[in-house]
This record gives sequence, C-alpha cells and structure tokens, in this order.
Amino acid sequence: MTMNDTWGYAKNDANWKSTEDLVRKLCDIAHKGGNFLLNVGPTAEGEIPAPSVERLAQVGQWMEVNGESIYDTQRSPFRKLPFDGRCTVKGNRLYLLVFKWPSEGLKLPGLRTSVVGARALAGEEKLKVTAEPAADAGAPPVITVPQPTSLDPIATVIELRLAGPPEVVEISQIIKPGADGAIVLKAVDAEILGQSAQYEQGGDKDNIGFWTHQEDYVAWRCEAPKAGKYSVEVTYACPEENEGSQFTVGLEGGAKVGSRVKATGSWTAFKPEALGEIELPAGKQTVAVRATTMPRGAVMNLQRVKLTPAQ
Repeated sequence: MTMNDTWGYAKNDANWKSTEDLVRKLCDIAHKGGNFLLNVGPTAEGEIPAPSVERLAQVGQWMEVNGESIYDTQRSPFRKLPFDGRCTVKGNRLYLLVFKWPSEGLKLPGLRTSVVGARALAGEEKLKVTAEPAADAGAPPVITVPQPTSLDPIATVIELRLAGPPEVVEISQIIKPGADGAIVLKAVDAEILGQSAQYEQGGDKDNIGFWTHQEDYVAWRCEAPKAGKYSVEVTYACPEENEGSQFTVGLEGGAKVGSRVKATGSWTAFKPEALGEIELPAGKQTVAVRATTMPRGAVMNLQRVKLTPAQ
C-alpha cells in the first residue's frame, strides 16, 4: 500500500492516510497472517515528504509500545471477534488489539485454553480477568477483560498469557427477533464457509467480502417464535464490473428466494434489495446465502439479511 494515492512523488497529492488508518491496517494484516509493505515516494532530491515522515514516526511510537503484538506473530485463531479490533498469537500468548473498548466490557467467548495472566502493554498494567459460564452447555467459559487505566485512541493492546497454545471453539450464535419481530442477520454474526470469503471490519466496512469462490457461502442460526411468511431483504454492494452473480437466500433444505446481484456503484455503496417472501417454521433453523453463478470474478459484499414478518 502507498501512504497517499500515488506510488511515486506527486506534489499535488495531499490525500495522506492517517496514522490511525495505517496502524489499524497493520493490525488487520497481522491478524490475517500477512506482512504490510508500505510505500513511501521520495522527491526528485531523494527526500522523504514531511507528511510521510510524520506518520512513520507516529507508527513507530505505537510500535515501540505494542510491537510484540505484531512482530513474529501468527494469524488469529478466531474466525470473528465480538469486539471492534483484531487478534494475533505468539506461542502461548494471545494479543487483543482493541480499536474501541466495548461499552459492555471486553468479552472473549470460545477460548478453551486457560488464561494464567493478563496485562495491557501500555504501562505494563496487570489486569485480572474473570471467566463466566457460557450460555451453551459444554462451551468454554466467556473470558472478561477489565478496562485498563489508559486507552490508546488507535489500538489498545491486551496480552493474555495462556496455559498453552490457544485452542478455540467456534460458538454458533442464535439470532432472535427484535422488538418489531424482524430477524436481522448481520455479517459480523455469520458463519462463513469456504476458501476466500471473510468478514471485513473497520472504516466504512462491515460486511462479508473477498467472496471470489462460487462454492463459498454464509449461514446464520436463528429462531422464529412462530411459523409464518417473512419478507426477505438483502443489503449488499457491488461495482458494475462484477455484477451479474445469481444467489439464493433461504433455509438449508427448505424454502428459498433468489435474485441477481446488481451494480450499486462500488464495493462500499451498500443498498437494500427486497427479494420476496419465504415460509419459516417455528423454532431454531439455519438461513444461508449461496451463490449459484459467479460470471465476473466475485459475488458481492454482503452486509446483512433482514427477515420481516409479512403483513
């Protein structure tokens, strides 16, 4: 990636990425097991532009405190996280890189390995974590991390020392209707199955993207209080050059509705589309979105599915 919009020096290009954006991209890439190659375009005299120097220095300041959560780490063992942030692993240490501290507290479900110690990297502050029984019988306890004294506005890093390498169990969340009776299936809550599709988070992204294999699909466990017809609305984004994929939404092994992905303007221009109605039985069930054709390289960026009781 480059620091503004050009790979070489351009005196009129002042669209510099912020330090927050650069550090959070670094966290996201480490979370996924990658390396960040960040370009700097020098002037004709071989000088690094002042905005680049300023941002590199600020990234360096963050790394001085939190670098061990980035260097020599491996990708997150969690397929998704219940907070706005990322996660990396180094041996028996799990690093939680928290962009925004949750108002309800930092909770981590699905970690089977015992936590033997915790600290915030900034200030070496020791933290006392607690373990609460999970709602699902047989699931690992839910780990709660208290808020440290000082929060980093870019990313606060918490180190969890574990009794061994992290072993994670994916917890299937049951999505229940809201007060209006609608069942909202968000990208962050989806189970993603396949080779390339993944949840994207941060900035203007809160969706399932990189859906470049037709066989990939996403599913949710949800519960309908009573049997009946539900209107199906899908919110997605897709640029013109990738439109045209066919997809279905509905029960695994049951009722479905289908549509064709239409261009919305870009990968971040999300628009809702009403697809029709399906019949849901009462109780718990699995709703999935599957692609049936993918003629132009990618399916869509999927943000949510909304099931509303039909009037």
